[in-house]
Amino acid sequence: MNLADGMRNITENIIASHQVRVRALGNLVKEVSETIRSNAADRKAMSEEQSAELARFAHDLASRVQKELELMCKDRTLSAKNLKSRLQKEARDLRNLIKKTLSDYAKDHAEMGEALRHNLHGYVNGIVKTVGDLLGGYRADMRKAGNIWGNMTRTLAKVGGKKAAFPVIREEEEVGTVKEAIRKIQKRKKRKNR
Repeated sequence: MNLADGMRNITENIIASHQVRVRALGNLVKEVSETIRSNAADRKAMSEEQSAELARFAHDLASRVQKELELMCKDRTLSAKNLKSRLQKEARDLRNLIKKTLSDYAKDHAEMGEALRHNLHGYVNGIVKTVGDLLGGYRADMRKAGNIWGNMTRTLAKVGGKKAAFPVIREEEEVGTVKEAIRKIQKRKKRKNR
C-alpha cells in the first residue's frame, strides 16, 4: 500500500503541478494578452496623437511655404518690373546718346567740310592770283626784254651796218591762260613728288 499511496501522491502531485502550471500559463497568457492589448491601445493612441501632430506640422509647414512662395513671387514680380523699367530706361538713354553722338558727328563733319571747302577755295584763289601775278610779271618782263632787244638790234643796225639780229619767239614760250599755268605747276609737283 505504501507503494500505491506513494504512486497516487506522486500522480496527484504531478496533476496538481500540471494544473498549477496550466493556471500559471493561463495567467501568463492572460497578462501578456492584456499587456499586448494595453500596449496596442497605447500605441494606437500615440500613433493617432503623432498623426494629428504630424498633420498639424505638415499643414503649418505648407502654410509657411505657401506664404514664403507668395512673398517670393511678389518680390520676383516687383524685381522683374523694376528690372524691366530700368532696362527700358537704359535703352532709351543709350538710344538718345547714340542719336546725340551721331547728330554731333554730322554737325561737326558738316562744319569741318564747310571750313575745308572755304580754306580750299581761298587756297585755289590764292594760287590763281599768284600764278596770274607771275604771268603778268613774265609778260611785263617779256615786253621789257623785247623792247631791250629791239633797241639793241636798232642800235647795232645803226652802228655796224651789218645784218641786224631780230628776236626769235619760240612756240613753247607762249603765255597761256591761268588754268593752263596751274595745270603745268601741278604736273611739275606730281613729277617732283614721285
